[in-house]
Amino acid sequence: MRVLICGGGVIGTSIAFFLSCRGVTAIVVEGTGVASGASGKSGGFLARDWCDGSALAPLAKRSFALHHELTAKLQGDWGYRRLDTYGGTAGFRRLGAAPALAWLADDVTISGALGSPETTAQVDPGRFTAAMLRAAVAQGAELRRGRVTGIALRGGRAKGVMVDGAVVDGDAVVIAMRPWSVLAAKWLPLPRVFGLKGHSLVFDTGAAVPGEAVFLDYREPGGVVLSPELFPRPDGTTYVCAISSTAPLPIDPARVVPDAGAIERL
Repeated sequence: MRVLICGGGVIGTSIAFFLSCRGVTAIVVEGTGVASGASGKSGGFLARDWCDGSALAPLAKRSFALHHELTAKLQGDWGYRRLDTYGGTAGFRRLGAAPALAWLADDVTISGALGSPETTAQVDPGRFTAAMLRAAVAQGAELRRGRVTGIALRGGRAKGVMVDGAVVDGDAVVIAMRPWSVLAAKWLPLPRVFGLKGHSLVFDTGAAVPGEAVFLDYREPGGVVLSPELFPRPDGTTYVCAISSTAPLPIDPARVVPDAGAIERL
C-alpha cells in the first residue's frame, strides 16, 4: 500500500513513521520545509492529566506515555525530559509573601504547582518532528519536495495528489497541512480548519534556568492580561510564548510574519 501524506509537520511525519512500522509505503509531500510551521515553533509541552474529565483524557494519557516510549526508538537528541510545572502571576499587586522560583523576577508570584515529572514533560518540537521523519525514512518512507495543489480522484476515491502540475499516484491520501488544510476544502468536502497564530521568542539562558516550566497570568501596564508560557529546554534555551491572534495566514507558510508590535510586547 502506498499512502501520500500532504504536510511535513509533526502530524504528517508521525503518521509516516507509524505507517512505516507496519510495512506501509509512506510518501510525505512538503512544499516549504519539514516543521516549517507550528511544528517547529511551538512550546513542545506535554501533560498527562490536563485533559481529565474530557473526551480527550485517554488520548492525552496515551500520548504522554508514547513520547516516553519513543525515546528508546528514535535516535538523536530531541529535547525530551520530564519537568516540574508551576502557575503564577506577574504585573498584579502582591499581597503578602509568596513562594518564588530563583530564576524569576522578584515581582512574579508563584501560586502553586501544576505538574510534576510524573505528569508533565517537554520536547523540542522541531527536533522531534525531524527525528520522526528520519526514523520513517530509515524504514522505507520518502520525503518529496513540492506543493500539493489538488487531489486526483478516480471513481470517487482519492488515488493521488497534484504536485507542481504532475500527479503522484497513491492508494490513500492524508491531509496534514496544519492550518493550510483549509485549502483542501476546495478539493474535497472537508470541514474547514482554522489556525490560531501565536508569537514566541527563544532566549539563550545557559545553565541559569532549571527544568521548571511556568504558566503565568501577566498584566501589562495598560491593563491587558496575557498568559505567557515559559519552557526552559535542556539545550540551554528558554522558550517564551504569548499573544495569539486569528489574523489570516498567507498561502505560503514561509511568508508568515509576526503581528505588528507583538514581538516587542512579548
